[in-house]
Amino acid sequence: MTTKYKKLLTTVFLVSTLSSSLALANPPSGDFSGGVTVEGIYSVWEKNSAQTLYYYTFLGELKSDCGKPESKYAVSGDANINRLIQMAFLTGHPFKVDIAESADDIECVIKGVQVFNQGLG
Repeated sequence: MTTKYKKLLTTVFLVSTLSSSLALANPPSGDFSGGVTVEGIYSVWEKNSAQTLYYYTFLGELKSDCGKPESKYAVSGDANINRLIQMAFLTGHPFKVDIAESADDIECVIKGVQVFNQGLG
């Protein structure tokens, strides 16, 4: 399967999944950034951990240094958040992200992601 068809199938899946789920769900609350795209994805699996952590860097309108390529990675261990970010990465689709910085200023955790069919809503 060529890259062109993989991107097309991913886009169709992303659009169909998001259209049905967003129509039924209440809009999420949070402190979402403006439009971002994924600059890089990194993964670490700890041998004794039940989850795989993904570390991301983004390009675009972030509310803090969390997730900026020249700063700290934004991390997520949530399968749903990781799936949405990875689909947006594969399609180049912009999205909004809610990243919480820990009180000790060490970790940046992704709390939510918003992806829209038609631009950034």
